[in-house]
Amino acid sequence: MDTIINLYADRTEKNLNKKMNNQITILRPLPLQKNVVVDFIKANFCEQWAVESEVAFCNVVPTIFVAILDSKMVEFCCYNATSMGFLSPIGVVKKFRGMNIGFSLVNTTLDSMKVAGYAHTIVGSCSNALQFYTKNFGAQVIESSKNNSIYDKVIS
Repeated sequence: MDTIINLYADRTEKNLNKKMNNQITILRPLPLQKNVVVDFIKANFCEQWAVESEVAFCNVVPTIFVAILDSKMVEFCCYNATSMGFLSPIGVVKKFRGMNIGFSLVNTTLDSMKVAGYAHTIVGSCSNALQFYTKNFGAQVIESSKNNSIYDKVIS
């Protein structure tokens, strides 16, 4: 199931209420760091997400952000990788979940999309994280995507 997020909705108040570890750095990796990032995604998540993240590096300005803690990557977030206007794939290493790193990284990515001219974004196939997106970013389920999603067209 896909959801849609309005990038013009006010997220400022929610940002102020989130506590973020000061040791976390969120950055847009340089193209020369592609192999390191893709290898991290392969090792911690799945081959499909690694392939999708490579697409994010093909843009003139890469459309991928990573979170760094103690000089190590702990999370990544892409947009325009799966499809134009999609916020996907996104992954947080299990032992770092629940630390608000995901919130901060997704929020940074949404801000980047807004600056680039997007008004809305689609979060693809987010059933497992639906509550995270609805609670923190006001995501709304796209009812027609329950039986008709871009991910239904994946070749096995």
